Amino acid sequence: MQLCKAEIVQKAIELISNSTLSNYKIAKDTGITEASIGNYRNGNTRPALANAYLIIYYFNKKDVEVS
Repeated sequence: MQLCKAEIVQKAIELISNSTLSNYKIAKDTGITEASIGNYRNGNTRPALANAYLIIYYFNKKDVEVS
């Protein structure tokens, strides 16, 4: 099943919003600015599709890592 752009962006926002990770940690690990992560989390802005993909990849990778 393929998701449309709006669904991909919404999924990225949900992942950030439901995460207990700090904006700094997500920003450091993804290369997206800390301010942008905060804006996505607070609903001030929505990520571009490229950033949404980065965020989804980051959280999916986190789910399978064994540390």
